[in-house]
Amino acid sequence: MAKGKKVIIEDEKKLRRAIHRDNYLIAGVLLVFIVINYDMFSAYPRLITIEDTFLKVVVVAFQVIFIISLVVWERRKKKIISILLDGKTAKGTIIDSLPIKNRGRLLHYIHTLSYKVGGKNYTVHSKSKKGAMGDLYMIVYKSNHPENSIVLEHLKKNVQRLVNY
Repeated sequence: MAKGKKVIIEDEKKLRRAIHRDNYLIAGVLLVFIVINYDMFSAYPRLITIEDTFLKVVVVAFQVIFIISLVVWERRKKKIISILLDGKTAKGTIIDSLPIKNRGRLLHYIHTLSYKVGGKNYTVHSKSKKGAMGDLYMIVYKSNHPENSIVLEHLKKNVQRLVNY
């Protein structure tokens, strides 16, 4: 279907470790949540003495939102691994760029990149702190689903070093 160069991952275990390297933080945060909830809802709280039911609901709602974001983050990491293990490369060009600012200070850009596979155009969105219209980047797409793609240069440096093509 597609004629890009095949991505070569020499050590799949290292790739998975590099992408999942911050999982110990997730376990730590979840452990803190358990301690907070246990203490907050116990009959004799020692650490968290919130008596207002509304505040307890706010604390639990924050935790639920945080856990949902962790699930989304895990799915994103699995998608990246899947694309890299069964990926091919194509050159992509920034065709649109949206600056994201906070109080006038640039935080990052959301770039839209266009790339061609098998005569058909595809786009991918990626977040980066640099880049301008027309800049070229290496896109890695799933060989049997070219619409599933990532921008190689926008991955963490330790992950980029494990990718050959």
